[in-house]
This record gives sequence, structure tokens and C-alpha cells, in this order.
Amino acid sequence: MKRNPLAWAIAGVAAIAAIALLVVAVIGEGERYGGHGEEEHAPQAAPQREVTNGGYKLSITLTPDAGKVGEVVTIVGRVADASGNMVRNVRFELTSHHLEDDVEVFKTTFVAPDGVFNWGNQFWDGTEHEIRITASPGPEASAQFAPLTLRRIVEVEAVPPSVGVQVRAMLWLLLPVALGLAAGIPLGLRAPRRATTFERTPAAAHA
Repeated sequence: MKRNPLAWAIAGVAAIAAIALLVVAVIGEGERYGGHGEEEHAPQAAPQREVTNGGYKLSITLTPDAGKVGEVVTIVGRVADASGNMVRNVRFELTSHHLEDDVEVFKTTFVAPDGVFNWGNQFWDGTEHEIRITASPGPEASAQFAPLTLRRIVEVEAVPPSVGVQVRAMLWLLLPVALGLAAGIPLGLRAPRRATTFERTPAAAHA
């Protein structure tokens, strides 16, 4: 039976496209339902919201309490004395620490003239991060106090890529294969076909 190179090429492209679509669908479903069926973690302690020392208090609020990849988590911190008055000219050091890889992702230092800061932080990996905030007297601070350090763990939710991104990734994967087939099909069509002949034996000729 003769084999048509063009038919084989079309069938190959269709098979590769079907496999690529299946892989994209499986990955998308895995990202969507990721984490289900895994071992349940022990309930965590209540998040640390404030720390005090010598009558001075550093308090932190996060909005929202849990993050999502690419979205902003607003961090508000303030330092007050025992009477509730804000301490002026407080130096804050803010660090975002990646717990899974145990690496420091981001760090900054600034002075809040009124003792209050408002910081928007984005996370780019769907895993636990620890926000570490240290407050200490800045230049010409209205009060002197020992450094206050607060640590807060933030759960960051992973976000699967959109369908458009998945389709574009699939097309980039198929492009080299399609280019190879486009270059090979003309060569296959121009290749000489071997004719199949059946020689009759002398015995069969006299039968």
C-alpha cells in the first residue's frame, strides 16, 4: 500500500496539537485545584499584630490578611507610647522573606515623620512569606525606645495563567514542529517513489 507523505504529515500535526491541548488542559486543572487532597496542616497560631517593650507598642495591620500573586497587600504600621500618642520620626525596616526558599526577597528602610507608614507590597510566588518589620528611633525622634520587631506570616495564593497565555505558550511549542514539517513536506513529495514489482517464477509461468 502506498503511503502519502502529506497525509502522514497532517496526521502528525493533528496528533501533536491534540497532545499539546491535553497537556495545557491538565496543567490548567492542576493549577486550579492545586493543593486539594494534600495533607492538612496543623492550625497556625493567631497572626502577630503588635509587640510592646518598655511601654512602647508597634502594631501592624495587613489588608487583606492573605495575599494573591500579583495583587497588592497594604501594610500599615504605627508606633505609640503608653498613652497612645504616636511617636514621631520613627525609622522602619521592612523585609519580605520567602520561607520556602529561605531567601530575602525585598528589603527597604524609611523614616515615618508621624510614626505611621502605609506600604503596598506585591508577592510574585504562591507560597508563604514572612513580613518582618523593625521600628527604632529615627533622627530627632520624639521618644527613645528599644527597637521593636514584629514578624507576620502571609499566605500567598498562586494564580494559574489565563487561557490566552496557555494558548500562546502552546503555539510557541508547536511552532518549531510546524516549521520542520513545512520544510519536510515538499522534500517528501519530490522524492521518487519506489515501484513494487512481483517477478513470476518459471514454475508459475508454465502453470
